[in-house]
Amino acid sequence: MKTNYYHPNPIGREFPAAKPQRNWKTHLQTLTQQVIDFFTPVEEPTISSVQDANGVVHWKGYNPATGETVHYDSIQDVLVWLESRNPR
Repeated sequence: MKTNYYHPNPIGREFPAAKPQRNWKTHLQTLTQQVIDFFTPVEEPTISSVQDANGVVHWKGYNPATGETVHYDSIQDVLVWLESRNPR
């Protein structure tokens, strides 16, 4: 007796999952949130690192609530600055 087996994916490739369809309401909600985020002022301080020509990393902190900008040579100093602006 001969049995025929059917394999739905004879090559063995994985097929990508279908992306869920997004309707106009989802797009509108996403766009609305992006506009709100764009116009909402950032109140939290930001910290960035900059590497100079010699490869030394320097740190810059900015507090948008006060307009204060600080420059430090170590991340520990930045952490002290952060703690001093918001003591526990």
